[in-house]
Amino acid sequence: MWRANNILCLYQPESDNRSMLFQTAMLAMNNQAKLTVVFTCDEYPLSPNMLAKEAT
Repeated sequence: MWRANNILCLYQPESDNRSMLFQTAMLAMNNQAKLTVVFTCDEYPLSPNMLAKEAT
């Protein structure tokens, strides 16, 4: 039987995905897998000054 070793969960807090997050955590726990949760957002307002600071 196939076992997941690494699980990636993309979580968007704006929508109600708590059930999906819980199910993913249970899947990782049951498979003794590494769980990575990425929180996504629609926009991140960057100014040109912030981009210039990150480049240096």
